[in-house]
Amino acid sequence: VVNDVLYLMPEVVRREVLAACVDRLTPDGVLVVKEIDDHPRWKYEVNHLQELVATKVLRYTEGDLVEVVPMQHFADQLEDLGLATKVEAIDRWYPHAHAILTARRR
Repeated sequence: VVNDVLYLMPEVVRREVLAACVDRLTPDGVLVVKEIDDHPRWKYEVNHLQELVATKVLRYTEGDLVEVVPMQHFADQLEDLGLATKVEAIDRWYPHAHAILTARRR
């Protein structure tokens, strides 16, 4: 499970983390990635503001970078590594664009 941390990492580190997860995935295992998606745009903006305050002002979240990446981008990376993926929005009734990605070996 990777939960709300990828947006704090540079692209090269995100790729390394996902590749390491895939390397450790058992044949029948499932990789779960929960992050904030970039749509709907208004939810993205709410989240982006909150994360800037959390990382730059209050500093209760570690990280210098706040970069929300579309969940489909992670799905594409994992598919390139041989996994079948599914992305679902789980943001109903939330002001943030929560999304979950599940990935399994093909």
